[in-house]
Amino acid sequence: QSALEDQRRRWSTWLEDNVVGVMESDSQTRPFRPLEAGRNLDILEMARKGIPQEQRGYVWLGVSGGRDRLEKSLQGRGERRYEEYRDDATPWPDEDRAKLDKAKHEIEKDLKRTFPKHETLSSEEAQQKLRSVLSAYARRNPRVGYVQSMNYIGALLLLFMEEDEAFWTLTAMVEDLLPESFYADNMSALLTELDGRVKTITAIEATADTLVKGGHYASELIRAREKGLKENHDKLPSGFSYQTASLAPT
Repeated sequence: QSALEDQRRRWSTWLEDNVVGVMESDSQTRPFRPLEAGRNLDILEMARKGIPQEQRGYVWLGVSGGRDRLEKSLQGRGERRYEEYRDDATPWPDEDRAKLDKAKHEIEKDLKRTFPKHETLSSEEAQQKLRSVLSAYARRNPRVGYVQSMNYIGALLLLFMEEDEAFWTLTAMVEDLLPESFYADNMSALLTELDGRVKTITAIEATADTLVKGGHYASELIRAREKGLKENHDKLPSGFSYQTASLAPT
């Protein structure tokens, strides 16, 4: 219990220093300040020890970069508001419209598969929120649209934060933390990454195998050399000394 209280205290201090004003759940105003503490090793150490459940949403929003995007949207600085993406009825070019229709179909198919036994996430209200967040992102970024597993990420975010916060955290994860190509339909970047890792592991294993075989071969050479020296030594006259032989005239 004391360890948990210590975690709460440390995270509360961090949040008060870096996410001013959002600790009050009923607050309608959200002043922000640059997130500096999220870019050093202290927060990594804290995260490894765990984030108390009631503080996870605030922390995830902050460290992902979603908070910075949310700030810009609220202040009209280069980002549209979440509600504009969610409620957007703007006609789309045919190519984007086809992608959005496909995304909508995939989202509806995956909603029922998303934590179906979870009491909260399986409710109609939760599924509607998830539908809104995923659809809004597909409208924001038709190139990526919707890909499977976004539903699980979005659902977990919605357990700990509001719709707009979940939307901007998801946006930061997809657009800032990994290249967009990781979310392509053919998973080209992911497969390239995995292929690179497999080749690296294979190379390491091959090198290790060579070193093991080389070490074994070297050991065999040493044993053979020692055996040869012993055999030669056994053939020497009784009382022969290497020291005496070295003093003999040549």
